[in-house]
Amino acid sequence: MTDRTFIARSGLFFTILLTGFACTTPTAEGDKDDARDAAKTDDPTDYCELYMWYGDGECDEFCASPDPDCTGMCETDDDCAPVFCLREPCPANVCSDEGACELEAQCEPVTCRLACGPEGFALGEDGCEICSCAEPAPEPIACDEETPCPQPECTFREPCPPNDCGEDGFCAPREVSCEPVTCRIACGPEGFERDDDGCEICACARPEPMPEPEPDRISCDDENPCPQPECTFREPCPPNDCGEDGFCAPRDVSCEPVTCRIACGPMGFERDEDGCEICRCAR
Repeated sequence: MTDRTFIARSGLFFTILLTGFACTTPTAEGDKDDARDAAKTDDPTDYCELYMWYGDGECDEFCASPDPDCTGMCETDDDCAPVFCLREPCPANVCSDEGACELEAQCEPVTCRLACGPEGFALGEDGCEICSCAEPAPEPIACDEETPCPQPECTFREPCPPNDCGEDGFCAPREVSCEPVTCRIACGPEGFERDDDGCEICACARPEPMPEPEPDRISCDDENPCPQPECTFREPCPPNDCGEDGFCAPRDVSCEPVTCRIACGPMGFERDEDGCEICRCAR
């Protein structure tokens, strides 16, 4: 073999070697096609981190970790780019109910022995089941014009949409979007006032008036009868009866007005056992 032939063959060998190396290793500037090929081998290098391709606005499905750019609009799971990662567990890129690709964590099976109802286990912040039973969904509340919806108890600084009666005859929270209150009014424990949609406005809520105290109830029995009211002319005057709970209460009666033309003195008309006036002068 001559020197010239050896030099020619050596140059060809190094050319092939460099070409093969370039096909499997990204250049210094970063070639995504080369990085994609390298990801199919045992190369452990995270080229997406090396060249700052995470979050660069382009979905790089070959990254060692999930690229946040690989989330977008979709109709089915097939529209979402697959995720390849070297770390376990590897999340799946699936199409959500809102029509957007999102990473779904791979959950470990729950091994606790809680016997939960049909609602199953509760979900943690990552969407995986935890060793706790899920709360049952609240029963729907029927409503109509005569039966309005109960309203929620509002919490300071939290949206509080009212419950409306829907077309299906059941109560549901009103769909509203509240803007945060940015005024600098220092309100008391009642917080800010709310508008018709349950959104806070720049005004302090007034404290609710204290309920009027119930009148003192008078206990009674066979030995302690109920005191009777002082009746006024032309006004119903039902007597006080001793109820089953041992307290005095006015008898539930309905009196008809007296229509006779007897002219009685200051004592007025006589009354029957229910305290209703009758067509006879009181003595």
